[in-house]
Amino acid sequence: MAYKLPANIANRTQLRHLQRLLGRLKTGMKVNDPDLNALLSENGIKSLNLKTVQALKQFVSDCMQTAAEISVFLASAPSDDETAELVQWLRGRLQPNLLVHIVQSPEILAGCIVRTDRSIYDLSLRQALTQNKQLLIKALHNV
Repeated sequence: MAYKLPANIANRTQLRHLQRLLGRLKTGMKVNDPDLNALLSENGIKSLNLKTVQALKQFVSDCMQTAAEISVFLASAPSDDETAELVQWLRGRLQPNLLVHIVQSPEILAGCIVRTDRSIYDLSLRQALTQNKQLLIKALHNV
């Protein structure tokens, strides 16, 4: 079975948390962790047996080793719901188990900066103002 990460599991720190939980999990144990419950729910898993626990451990390990990762810099921290929506949107368009590291960076003012292994896409207000500095100065002189 091909497993999927739930939208609330977005980065390596959360994957390590899942690894620790799955490593301590015993067959038939009641799961009382929101992240692990989300993983089970996302994949339609109603009960855990040894085979399922082993498969989930392997899935999380594979994600840690091979999943692509991007960083998104935002002027303010998004809510949990906004983060989940952004992660879900990115995974739907890029890669199903993409890891997304969200960084609060007030100096960008507005917009975002997206960093991948190979590229940086600066869609921030700060960058737009910097690129149009002469136009802004000219406009202010005309006021």
